[in-house]
Amino acid sequence: MAATGYLGAALVVDDPTARAGLGLALGVGAGLAKEALDATGSGDPCVGDVVWTGLGALLGVALAWALDAEVAPPSRPQPRPQPQPPSPLRGFSAHVDAPPVACATVLDRRCAPTE
Repeated sequence: MAATGYLGAALVVDDPTARAGLGLALGVGAGLAKEALDATGSGDPCVGDVVWTGLGALLGVALAWALDAEVAPPSRPQPRPQPQPPSPLRGFSAHVDAPPVACATVLDRRCAPTE
């Protein structure tokens, strides 16, 4: 039951720890519901059953977690952003209302605006 809860949670939750929590909650919750039903007269309630239910839920989640780690594709590391080289036009302004400039080259910083 707990392993099924873990694997079912994998459809909607990315974090394996959250999947384990949901699987344990389902497994232990089902066992406690059965013991509560037994306490109403449908059976014999027993603390030992609760302990075994908890251990079984832990084992089920551990097996599901191991299977998930074995079968799941490895996560790819995010690529680091590459530093951009400095722009050769740094320092020039590109205002629309700027006067035309007469230069030998675009990189010539000694350019003077034409009148």
